[in-house]
Amino acid sequence: MTANCVWQAGGPVAGAKADEGDFGGKEGLGTAQDGLIEFDTGGGDLGGGGGDGQIIPEMGGFEIVRLDPADGEDKALFGLHLALVKAKGGNPFGTAPFDEAQVIGVIDDAAQIGIFVIDADWVLMGHAAWLTGDGGLGKMRAIDERLVDDLLREQFPEWAGLPLRRVDEDGWDNRSFRLGEAMSVRLPSGAGYADQVGKEAEWLPVLARHLSVRVPKVLGVGQPGAGYPFPWSVRGWIAGETASDARVVDAVGLAGELGGFLKALQGVPSVGGPPPGRHNFLRGGDLAVYDAGAREGLGRIADRFDLGKGLAIWERALASRWQGPPVWLHGDVAWGNILLDDQGRLTAMIDFGCCAVGDPACDLVAAWRMFDAPARRAFQEAVGLDAATWDRARGWALWKSAITLVERPEDAESLRAMKALLAGA
Repeated sequence: MTANCVWQAGGPVAGAKADEGDFGGKEGLGTAQDGLIEFDTGGGDLGGGGGDGQIIPEMGGFEIVRLDPADGEDKALFGLHLALVKAKGGNPFGTAPFDEAQVIGVIDDAAQIGIFVIDADWVLMGHAAWLTGDGGLGKMRAIDERLVDDLLREQFPEWAGLPLRRVDEDGWDNRSFRLGEAMSVRLPSGAGYADQVGKEAEWLPVLARHLSVRVPKVLGVGQPGAGYPFPWSVRGWIAGETASDARVVDAVGLAGELGGFLKALQGVPSVGGPPPGRHNFLRGGDLAVYDAGAREGLGRIADRFDLGKGLAIWERALASRWQGPPVWLHGDVAWGNILLDDQGRLTAMIDFGCCAVGDPACDLVAAWRMFDAPARRAFQEAVGLDAATWDRARGWALWKSAITLVERPEDAESLRAMKALLAGA
């Protein structure tokens, strides 16, 4: 039997199925057994797990089934790995090979990660693929210039034929291409990001009317086609240089500008705005969703960082809730989403895919992940907000840094944040 769905204990998810036949183009890779899918590929090693379809024992309250690459398989598939996670009284964020996951995916011949939400209790991480209407599996074309050109010719012929090239510094959730001199094309890399296309098209014009910092302008929304299963968009090109530690000339000045932007964003009327949810991985929602992942992450780096101090920060973060009306939040304040002008000043914020209206604490992680002590003070002064919100912000930064350090022990931003947080900053 080949497993081409995700199974719950007690039966398959509605609309999905496991059939004899083909899984992602490879014969006989898995069997459904006792409510779990067990993959049998042989070879490979991922995070300490071997191949041969073994069920990895409990890790921090989760049972994980992992698919590792067989020797000689296509390594362009990001290592060809899947993790099937059953949550036991918590959220599995942080336990899978990537930072965020509410996923069911299938690996085939595309080199992008796919995010596919099927059921709240099960998470399957994988590469780009998609579910057909009958619960079967379909292929998704590689997201490259040929695909974009085909989509443009089908849906926006007036822009077809313009010079097209992938941007130099691309993101993870989406693939972006420069179109001519004045436009760009942006395509979600998986189903978990697809809902963000319509959300941005609806709400970016609203935000733009209230902000002095530039935000993306959506010129057109495309529909699935040409072998690509998700909506996508054409946007105006925003000139600027992607921010980074190395490119920042005046960190204190930039911190103040970024804090001012977030304060202005929080002041935009939020009535009718999208609440936190699946579309933004619950950023701006209840931090307790990440409780299991945070505790596991802290435990797994306890040989390097003080577990007691970390847990104290986490408990304090969980002790309060946002008391005001929901406010706008960006959801992914990071170097890659900040554009600088030729003087090194903030000129634009991009990638509002995780925006929502809710608790703004998640946007404040930049205080520790991006800035040193003087810049952190400037950022905090520009943003304002109450002490409890900053406590929750410390929790967001702690969670993000802990789970990142589990997978990437030398990640510079996470190391900086963890050291600052544990030092009481």
